[in-house]
Amino acid sequence: MRHFPQFLEKLEDISQKRKCDVAVVTVESLGNKSATAYADDFYDYNGYGYGVNDDGILLLISMEKHDWA
Repeated sequence: MRHFPQFLEKLEDISQKRKCDVAVVTVESLGNKSATAYADDFYDYNGYGYGVNDDGILLLISMEKHDWA
């Protein structure tokens, strides 16, 4: 897994200013799910969310199908 420190710092800065989690996720495959369903589940089951309402933004990119949500 590669990390891009400046990119991660920018996401953290946006998160703090907007008071919401901000994440970008790439996956090889969506399995049998749509990109939207995969992104929703990924967000819900991986501890994302800011504050009491679990506010956030997640961009999911599937490398296999070049699909996104």
